[in-house]
Amino acid sequence: MLQDPGDVTRSVLCAALILTLGGVIAGLPMALVTTKLLGRRVKVNYWHPASSILCSATAGADLRGSQINGATMAIAGSTLVVERERVRQSDHIFYCGMSLAIAALVFAGFSRTFYLASHFHARPLSPLRVVHGSLFSAWVLLFVVQTTLVATRRTAIHRRLGVGGAVLAAMMVVVGTVMAITSAREGHAPPGVPPLAFLAVPLFDMLVFAPLVAAGVYFRRRPEIHKRLMLLATISLMGAPAARLPTALAAAGPFFYFGVVDLLLLSGVLYDLATRRKVHPVYVWGGLFLIVSQPLRLMLGGTGVWLAFAGMLVGR
Repeated sequence: MLQDPGDVTRSVLCAALILTLGGVIAGLPMALVTTKLLGRRVKVNYWHPASSILCSATAGADLRGSQINGATMAIAGSTLVVERERVRQSDHIFYCGMSLAIAALVFAGFSRTFYLASHFHARPLSPLRVVHGSLFSAWVLLFVVQTTLVATRRTAIHRRLGVGGAVLAAMMVVVGTVMAITSAREGHAPPGVPPLAFLAVPLFDMLVFAPLVAAGVYFRRRPEIHKRLMLLATISLMGAPAARLPTALAAAGPFFYFGVVDLLLLSGVLYDLATRRKVHPVYVWGGLFLIVSQPLRLMLGGTGVWLAFAGMLVGR
């Protein structure tokens, strides 16, 4: 069904406004907090001529002690290198595994309505839905490719593809917002939920995804931060495929699909505890940002202020 050009224009303009305000409100505090928590000062030791003067009476003892200390430091250094390599290999397995699990979840959730729609005799998809599904599928595929490239040490290709990934993410946010507003206008929502109230769920998906990706791009030269932010950004989108899984559990609504999102987040937290004995600040603050958004959008969706705002977005 063709859409009124005025409605499309209104959706795009509202999407741009929402994303600009949301990006500033959500992204800037996160970037500041993350920078403060994760920034580290590097101490530099400067050589001074006085430090090179040795007492001849203790030269032999100092030399003997330095040899022992040198051997000890060499052993400790080699042990540290081995440990870091072990953790690095473990990281490759974990992040590749998470990317494949996410890809499987997306395919299972959208197989009946997108990937295998013709097999399930679903109604024809509008051009907007095809573009929307293609962009979000491309992101998941890119996530699998990027984790594989890092695991195989092809980081140069990984960085080049990352530029395209940033552009893709921006397109996803715009198209995802327009798709959410269009769906609400057409009356699409879970059974028993008013479309205008449900609109808060997909819009918040974009408001959470956008700053997480932006922070990931900002910290692209700090792998420990970057990879966790990109994983969190991808996990934040998993509520939609989880809600469409062919299981009776999906009838539980937000408790189920937000629960799937939180379990994926928990996987990263537990992995950090198992390999590093502590949780990385990205999972603490980024995970808190994601989790708090879940009940917030549900509570906000039922308020009169939101319903009036959503009505304005859909042109009612």
